[in-house]
Amino acid sequence: MKLKGADVLVAGAGPVGMFMALRLAQEGLSVRVVESAAAPASHSYALALHPESLELLDQLGLAAPVLASATRVSRLMLHASGEHTAMIDLSQLDRRYPFLAIIQQDVLERHLVAALQDRHIEVLWNHRLARFQQDSDGVDVQVDRLSQYGTGYALAHLERMVQDTYDGRFGFLIGADGNHSLVRLQSRVDFPASSPSQHYAVFEFQSRCAPSDQAHLVLDDRTTNVLWPLPGGLQRWSWQLQEFEASVYSREKDHELVEIGSGRFPKFEHDLLLRLIRERAPWFEAGSVGYIRWSIAVRFEKRLASRFGQDRVWLVGDAAHLTLPAGIQSMNVGFREAEHLACLLTDAARRHQLEALEDYNKSFTDEWRQLQGLDAGLEAGPKTPPWIADLADRLLPSLPASGRDLRALAAQLGLQAPALAAGAAPA
Repeated sequence: MKLKGADVLVAGAGPVGMFMALRLAQEGLSVRVVESAAAPASHSYALALHPESLELLDQLGLAAPVLASATRVSRLMLHASGEHTAMIDLSQLDRRYPFLAIIQQDVLERHLVAALQDRHIEVLWNHRLARFQQDSDGVDVQVDRLSQYGTGYALAHLERMVQDTYDGRFGFLIGADGNHSLVRLQSRVDFPASSPSQHYAVFEFQSRCAPSDQAHLVLDDRTTNVLWPLPGGLQRWSWQLQEFEASVYSREKDHELVEIGSGRFPKFEHDLLLRLIRERAPWFEAGSVGYIRWSIAVRFEKRLASRFGQDRVWLVGDAAHLTLPAGIQSMNVGFREAEHLACLLTDAARRHQLEALEDYNKSFTDEWRQLQGLDAGLEAGPKTPPWIADLADRLLPSLPASGRDLRALAAQLGLQAPALAAGAAPA
């Protein structure tokens, strides 16, 4: 069976993939989107849009509706080992939107889906890229249409099977298909880990506190923890688990699973949240914790693709990199990757020349090597407080920014990033 072709096929309908499709269409290219999931996820981790990302969404007319669904955070309070505090003021950034927009990823995805529908760009849900082959003029693909059926009696379980397979031809293929990217795998691009994985216990709960424009980053000798205020009177604590804690909790709770994205993770109880507050954030009013909407254990890794693509096949977002959760960098830098790549692809499609696309690979490989601490990162200066100097390496993936904004926020703490890339195509 035949799949209608287009200038570009985007594999993956997460936030970065949908933004990529919208920008390609805005540039005048025809685009199709395939996504193996049946619909956008109901639970998700990523939740903070950086100021630069809001400017990129504004180009599509999406900043206003997104902000109407979001909580604005203009200050990030840094707590270290219960002894030191510092304030990071995002309102000092030279940006049109000098704050973080805190929004659950599933809500953000609904805005992006609506924008795609308004522009008559169809997302083929339940369609999975199966294989592809590129040549000098385009990319031949096969896409499987999936169906679901229930199994089990006492406990229902959905299985998926291939119902049909479609062939199609496209000018370019974009892999926005996440950390298990088939595009990356079939391109034979290595995806090595740059540090050991980390486990987090995440609690999203109703708060009895008044709404706040502050988030909190809590660092002790071994763990990184974050408190985010969410829309609707909600808050979310993310607690890094030490290795022995993660193994114990996973064994104890592996019979109680919550789905998040494409994974299923153990859930936690109220008493663990209260204990972590007492041990790591005693300044937080534990009595403000109301109903816990959901809680999970989730693993995060730092990985970087050896290349971001070649010729007519390219990677964006989590398909090319993974990082730790505090700074929400992977999704937000992914938006900038999509912006830069959309411009380059438009030029390549019109000129029939692919050489300039290598700039995308080099620019973002260099930036991510620095964001992941593989090359020069944050450095202490002569006036940097010693306790902040000791945290420099851990702050690099924990600050909610990249490029020049990351340099500006680091400077508020007395840290320098002289070699840190400003990033390609700044918004």
